[in-house]
Amino acid sequence: MLIPLTHERMTVQRLPWVTIGIIAMNFVVFAFTWPTAQRDETRSADAWEELITHTEAYPGVWEDDCTRCPGRAEFDALRERFEAVASEHIFFRYGYVPGKPTLRGLFGSLFLHASWAHLLWNMYFLWLYGCSIEDLWGRPLYAVVYLTGGVAAALAQGAYEPDTLGPLVGASGAISALTGVFLIRCWDTRIRFFWMFIVLFGTFQAPAWIMLGFWLTKELFNAFVYADVSSVAFWAHIGGFVFGAVVASVLKLTRVEENILAPALERKTNLLGRHPEAARAVELMEDGDYSTATRALKSAIQQAPKDSDSYRLLAQCYQARGRPEEATRWLRQELKLHAGTTSSWPRPIKSWSTPPLSSH
Repeated sequence: MLIPLTHERMTVQRLPWVTIGIIAMNFVVFAFTWPTAQRDETRSADAWEELITHTEAYPGVWEDDCTRCPGRAEFDALRERFEAVASEHIFFRYGYVPGKPTLRGLFGSLFLHASWAHLLWNMYFLWLYGCSIEDLWGRPLYAVVYLTGGVAAALAQGAYEPDTLGPLVGASGAISALTGVFLIRCWDTRIRFFWMFIVLFGTFQAPAWIMLGFWLTKELFNAFVYADVSSVAFWAHIGGFVFGAVVASVLKLTRVEENILAPALERKTNLLGRHPEAARAVELMEDGDYSTATRALKSAIQQAPKDSDSYRLLAQCYQARGRPEEATRWLRQELKLHAGTTSSWPRPIKSWSTPPLSSH
């Protein structure tokens, strides 16, 4: 037995609100649907038991050429009842049924789970890999990849068994997509695993490219050997994983993450340590509203006089407004804070001419 415990990229710069929201939504949906699913499961099991009991009493009654056999009418009635009861099951109504696909089922299946173990296991892996991807790619793109990855996983399973009427439920396909992203984006990250063999157990570390590659190989083996006899949607896992890996590869090769995502996230994470008024001022400065930004920064300085960042930003504002003397005065105040003194500097500081919001 192998269970991943943690990895080197678990520390994030911002709270992973999207991951937290998805996990919370799954628990809420499960709390509301679990009693209904249990009731529907009991009704379906009872109807199936009646059908099986009847076929045991009348062997061969299910054959197509046995239309006039004794018990055939009762068999047809019991089969119709079972199909009606099964079609009312909440998993058939809101899960993805490849033989009867619906848009509601494609997305609804991502938030339905068959048991507590199913739910907890999926949410554990979502937390393990999702937080890092959300931190690296940002919340909007992460949410899109999660949802589209889940849809791609369901379609992959449907492509393997297009006529099946068994419902597909669970978030594992979407989580597999995140795992594929993790393999490409964090390929050298070391993951710590717990292992147990009979009575022996321990932990070890291994890079993501080895362990996730091993997991994909295992899923492929299971898909080719056990897919027809197992209730696990192996092809959904594989399809989601490949989708995530392809998306991550495209973003990497086109340098979208490097040129667009990373700079945007850098600006947002820099705001976290600033006074709220200073953070608002940065947004105003990006919009070119330097007058309002000036007032916001002065308010920030009054409330947090030791925040040197606000002084520097205020200097930028005055420089952008064509008032270099004011910019110099506020820059001098910032330097005093860094020097830890309130005395006058021995020599004047030249007018500051760095462009607003330039890198520093």
